[in-house]
Amino acid sequence: MVWLTSSFNALSLRLKEDPWAIPQDLLKFAQIFVYPGMQLKIQSLEIVKKYVAPHSYLSPFVAQHFFKYLSAALSTYEKIDCALTHFKFEENYRDHTYKEDVYGGTGLTLWSRMVNGRAYKITLKASDRVTEGELSVLLMCDESLFSIMSFSYIDKRCFGLTPGLSLMVTRNQTYHQRTGSIFFHGDMKQNFPPYFLLAAIYGIAQTNNFHEFLAIPSQHQIFYNERPGFCNLYDELWKRFNGVDCGRSYLLKLPMDIGSISSVKAKHRRRAASRRGHWQEVIDSTMATLKKTRRF
Repeated sequence: MVWLTSSFNALSLRLKEDPWAIPQDLLKFAQIFVYPGMQLKIQSLEIVKKYVAPHSYLSPFVAQHFFKYLSAALSTYEKIDCALTHFKFEENYRDHTYKEDVYGGTGLTLWSRMVNGRAYKITLKASDRVTEGELSVLLMCDESLFSIMSFSYIDKRCFGLTPGLSLMVTRNQTYHQRTGSIFFHGDMKQNFPPYFLLAAIYGIAQTNNFHEFLAIPSQHQIFYNERPGFCNLYDELWKRFNGVDCGRSYLLKLPMDIGSISSVKAKHRRRAASRRGHWQEVIDSTMATLKKTRRF
């Protein structure tokens, strides 16, 4: 079986990287045999066979439960279930062109703008590290990447909430030393790259008619560490947008909840209005682009 061969390959690769991980990883490897039916369901999906597998050296589900995947709070079963939910959603609701662009091509441009002679854009693409989310929105300047936010489609019951489809934001990373990031702060006054990417996430969620989406708490992020500022990348960002701490996730309501402009001090309102205008521009562009890719 393809999934079994890929699992052995993943184990071999892992042990080459860290020979001392043998006891722990052998236990994880044994768990592969616990839910073969769900794994085969993932393998049988057209989106996996036609668009995902040809561009991956591992079976699509291997990293999703064999190693770290999405959230440290998930069980093996929940990890596989999240992967199955994601690919079933994408298979059912997205057209052929979307799947080719996002999973096998250069990505789908959700928003773009020229500022001071520099070309900014946000692109939706299959993640370079699927362990932190199957899809990523990428913020680039003149084709140079400088900020990433990743997510997967999930069932909220896996995170202790009322069952229902939504998405879960699982990665937030900005490369502050890259030239794109440096230019961004001058070109987009009083704004930050994650705000633009989060606006794209809001647009994606609204296009799918979700009423809310989830975001990872810092302590459940699979590469969590205690360095100063790590929590600011996750918990503090979600709180700025009125995210509610639900234990295994933060819950963010739609549409974007940032309060009335009247709550901002008068001297800062013009700047706040400009900042919010940028976010709304990203949301609107994202929604307009994705609506064209729906199968029905």
